[in-house]
Amino acid sequence: MERYYRVLDATKQIVRYGYLPFAGELFFADLEGEDDPEWSGLGERFKSLLPGAGGNAVSYQQRSIRVEFTLAEGRTFDDQDNVLTIKNARCYVSLTAYGGIAGTQITLYLGLTPQHMVVLSYKGVWIDGAAPNRIRLWAADWQIFEGFISDAYADYNQAPGVSLMITANMMFYLRAKAAPPFSAECTVGIDTIFTSLASVAGLKYKNEGVKRALPNPYFQGDITRQMLEAAQVVEADIDINVEQVTIWPKGTPRKAPALRISPPQGLIGYPIFTSVGLSITTLFCADIFIGRKLLLETVLPNASGQYSVIGAVHTLTSWVEGGQWSTACDLLRLRENEMHPLHVSVPI
Repeated sequence: MERYYRVLDATKQIVRYGYLPFAGELFFADLEGEDDPEWSGLGERFKSLLPGAGGNAVSYQQRSIRVEFTLAEGRTFDDQDNVLTIKNARCYVSLTAYGGIAGTQITLYLGLTPQHMVVLSYKGVWIDGAAPNRIRLWAADWQIFEGFISDAYADYNQAPGVSLMITANMMFYLRAKAAPPFSAECTVGIDTIFTSLASVAGLKYKNEGVKRALPNPYFQGDITRQMLEAAQVVEADIDINVEQVTIWPKGTPRKAPALRISPPQGLIGYPIFTSVGLSITTLFCADIFIGRKLLLETVLPNASGQYSVIGAVHTLTSWVEGGQWSTACDLLRLRENEMHPLHVSVPI
């Protein structure tokens, strides 16, 4: 059964990445040693799917990144459509996810034609207080970001290597959105409070284990500030994206299957000890997000164990041989009473 899941995970990795990041010779040798005809020869069949010879050989890959811009309030590109899609984009991406007040934000350096740079530099940001424009980003056909543009410009002083620099944040629009104060002259459950606040923001709401009620609650400011303050009062971690606000008990993992990270399963180099836990780097994994539980396996003494992700930075490059395609994350070690039964998974 264990080998079945290892093969299933390997198949998912090949489908997503085009190669097997954690495919080592031991894995293939393990399969080749099987007497069962169902498994016999499977290692060689997996090798035939890979771009390089042997389990660990990975040849150059052209990474696929797709970027989509949507202009707000009836504005258009070239008087035609309000959507511009850049397929197989040449770019550098730094996506930072720390939740809470920082939210999830992206810095993008994008290579475009001079005509498109002019259009987006002008239409990337509107100073007149109108609704900001939206950007969506896909890596290997998986959507990894959707948010609102806060800045966009092209620096032609860098010619001939000119690129469009864009910054965007999932909460940028919400921070500028006026909202009435929330108040009640009675004891109110946290679900009632957040359902109301999320509704004002046009978001869905999900509670992953916070059980609190507040007497005579009062929150004011923009809708993002109100939600952040409410989460702080009830000692909850919070994550806000363009579709949903999620809260869960502070310092604990979210209700999602744990990811197993090890040298054969995405870990790059060695963990680094920090004041609260560890800092690690892995092959790019969009499934590493705030509050996700990780099971780390490493030869570094006293480092293996169960952790919760408290911050992540995804760094992606395309059209660059040997360019970065990785995830760096900060981890908080879980206490014994937070180590729930583990459902091991890998990026799919």
